[in-house]
Amino acid sequence: MTCTGSVWRIVANRYEVRTPEGVFLCAFSGKLRRARGVDVRPVAVGDRVEIEAGEGGEGRIERVHPRRSLLARADVHHPHLRQPLIANLDLVVVVQAAARPAVDWHEADRALVMAAAGQIPALLCINKIDLAGEGAAAVEAGIARYRAAGYPVVAASAAAGQGVGELYERLAGRSSALLGPSGVGKTSLLNALVPGLALKTGAVSASRGGGRHTTTWFERIPLPAGGDVADAPGVEVFEPWGVTRATLASCFPEFAGPAAGCRFSDCRHVREPGCAVKAALGGAVSRERHASYVRIWEGLRA
Repeated sequence: MTCTGSVWRIVANRYEVRTPEGVFLCAFSGKLRRARGVDVRPVAVGDRVEIEAGEGGEGRIERVHPRRSLLARADVHHPHLRQPLIANLDLVVVVQAAARPAVDWHEADRALVMAAAGQIPALLCINKIDLAGEGAAAVEAGIARYRAAGYPVVAASAAAGQGVGELYERLAGRSSALLGPSGVGKTSLLNALVPGLALKTGAVSASRGGGRHTTTWFERIPLPAGGDVADAPGVEVFEPWGVTRATLASCFPEFAGPAAGCRFSDCRHVREPGCAVKAALGGAVSRERHASYVRIWEGLRA
């Protein structure tokens, strides 16, 4: 029996596919494996697929439908290969914590570049805002920078319930993913967004300020008001795929206006004379965001 469905999670190299005919645990066909090209895996959570359903809830994925978007990164061990993370997203929620661990704006930028490379709108969520303490002014200044750059930002506290309603409204009816390092409270946010979910949360390491992974791979979770949201567990390295030095600037939306005034049409906004983006530093372009851009640019292949 041939069925069409959607991949909701990966379990031990098997793909849980939900179809109108039922839920099937599938492997992918040898034909898909041979045709995967630069992909580590030919199938991602979120893919629409055609399967050949067998007995006992087993099946085989025969075809992957065209994707409208793909969140991906360069494989950590083989950077020439693409690691598809989750397909057909409407929104990437980049999560950082105001404290415990301290907010890492550069890592947020790398995650935002990953979303832009996949042509997926992004939102920045600063969780644990109630723990900011003496660092509250710096966190608020950071939030203002991203709002000025054009990103929607939600300041939240999963523990206190602050901002959870606003975040839910932005996720409802859409396919979204939470992307951020361990310890920032992604699982706590999911528990707050979906009452009764009761996912296991992990303690933050006192020695390094980071968290311990509490989930193992992507799993889409349906939202009561429609849509679904997935965590991105274990994604600690935000290495954008398909981004070059020539295209990186397009992933920083606030560069677009000033860049029109650059002396050279192929200006990289790093060392070139007559760069209007650098001239806008401290105004339309924040110095912090530009410094982060340069760090990413220097790590990219030409």
